[in-house]
Amino acid sequence: MTGEDSDETQRVPEIYFLYRRISPSQFEKKAGKPRLPAFHLRQEPSLSVWDSRFVTPRQILQFYIDAVREDITSEDENKAKKALNRLNSNGTTPEEMYEKGWRVVRLCEEDFIELGFSVGEPREDGHRDVLGTEEDFQNSANALVERCEVLTATEVLEPENSPYSAMNTTEK
Repeated sequence: MTGEDSDETQRVPEIYFLYRRISPSQFEKKAGKPRLPAFHLRQEPSLSVWDSRFVTPRQILQFYIDAVREDITSEDENKAKKALNRLNSNGTTPEEMYEKGWRVVRLCEEDFIELGFSVGEPREDGHRDVLGTEEDFQNSANALVERCEVLTATEVLEPENSPYSAMNTTEK
């Protein structure tokens, strides 16, 4: 028998998740779950999620902080002022954001596919687009709320070398 035929050489499927950042206004604190608008399209043509193979929940909060800080340096004075207000009200660290009500939820790619959505390939930063119509997202929001798992503070805020990090999401 060759090594190719042995059970030891069979590949274990990779386990990964898609994360979505949830703002305080999109989260029902008493119920401990997102509100339906957390899965509705806003001005964007797709729903933003991040691939756990590339990023950690902590990094997703940090991405928001970094984007707001970049807007603060805008030559557009109004945009810079709004960004400074957002940073002051939402926090300057992932810990502050979590304390102020920001959350990260975890879903499987199949959760979206089973509901008729398509999920784009990951970008370099791990961002992925979930594509569907505005009506599809409104009709599926309840199912997505029920299927998602709200991550704990430990899962969101652990350092990148933790068991929850992007480097440790595959089954061994």
